[in-house]
Amino acid sequence: MKKILITGASDGIGKALALMLDEKGYKTYLFGRNPEKLNSLKLNNCLKKYAFDLKDRDKLNEALNDIRLSGGVDILINNAGFNYKKEEVKDINISGLEDMLWVNCLSHLVCIEALIPQMIEKGEGLIINVLSSCCKANITTMGGYTASKKAMEALSKILVKEVK
Repeated sequence: MKKILITGASDGIGKALALMLDEKGYKTYLFGRNPEKLNSLKLNNCLKKYAFDLKDRDKLNEALNDIRLSGGVDILINNAGFNYKKEEVKDINISGLEDMLWVNCLSHLVCIEALIPQMIEKGEGLIINVLSSCCKANITTMGGYTASKKAMEALSKILVKEVK
């Protein structure tokens, strides 16, 4: 059975994916920020749960290294994301924007860079980057969030061209 890493697995879409994929027998690694929520997931096929904030680059790299040493994954689902707060572009909190860019885009890129070499070596693999409907619309007070998600959208489109 395929092995899958899901980021943002303690809530929302990530949690739903973890439950559905577990029910279908997939082996999963889960990243989630909230240890209580992550550990409350009752799963039969979870290989390991990693409870940490993706902004913690050392923990992110440790977890990815652990997964690499265990043979990597067949599927990477970059689902984690958050919105610091709704605010007009002229009022964007730069620190909040940096956090959104890291979690919504750069941490996904770190996961890709860590895991794609083994996928390429095996000659197969799938990377799913969960974006947002904001990528289709320019919504006022959502400038920072939209920028972070559109950055990931651009990298995703280019990655597809590069690995074909």
